[in-house]
Amino acid sequence: MGGRGAVNFLDLDDRRVDEIAEPLAASSVLALPVELDLPRFPPISGADDAFLQRLGSVAGRRAVVTDPDGVPRLAVEVDSFVRSVLYTEGFDPYAHCHRPVVLSNGGRSVAYAIRAMTRNAKAPTLCWSGANRRRS
Repeated sequence: MGGRGAVNFLDLDDRRVDEIAEPLAASSVLALPVELDLPRFPPISGADDAFLQRLGSVAGRRAVVTDPDGVPRLAVEVDSFVRSVLYTEGFDPYAHCHRPVVLSNGGRSVAYAIRAMTRNAKAPTLCWSGANRRRS
């Protein structure tokens, strides 16, 4: 789990996720309409496209895509998404996305979060409860 500093392995049951996870910048959260359970990416017209510009200005390597109600649906690998849309034929936006592990209770132990993360090693873990939005 990413976070600040080293954590003693034996302290994992005593440490809470919201104590060590990094705050998520508001600019890293993008709301999109959803069909079924997948966000619907807008058509991208080129390098000066408004959505692509907004995605490119995200603080960090990933953006969190939510539905209109603010529920996290996908995490987008920003660099590979932008490079692919600009330089690849047959662009598939979902090839650059992962379903995040969402912890709605930041009071959970780090050990609990690690067990949840083992289901998908590539998936980012989000601590998502009210205004407290953090990432690991």
